[in-house]
Amino acid sequence: MRDHQYSRTLQLCVIEESSNGCYSDTICITIETNTTSINDNNYGIQIYPNPMTNYSFVKIENTSYFYYLTLLDTRGRILRHYTIENKTSLKIDKNELSKGLYYLRFSGDTENIYRSIVIK
Repeated sequence: MRDHQYSRTLQLCVIEESSNGCYSDTICITIETNTTSINDNNYGIQIYPNPMTNYSFVKIENTSYFYYLTLLDTRGRILRHYTIENKTSLKIDKNELSKGLYYLRFSGDTENIYRSIVIK
């Protein structure tokens, strides 16, 4: 049973500066979500360990809402795409990912939610 609908807008900006201070650049992305949810309790999603060193597991208790999981960098670039329909867990390996902050986008028919993950 669905309780409510909400929308959220997140703006993420990265500022790059040269070491001598002569050059700087700002890159921003806006992420908008319109979500109908059963509640706002993370949909039964668990990400552990977070931060990750070699791998993390994503556990999804309610598999009926999401079909895809996308790993994004801080600029919004798609790094990996997984099909998670009817799966209750997924292992994400660090393979070729640098240390830093990343985002996981869980997508379904009407739901798109974001969670962050850190690589040490």
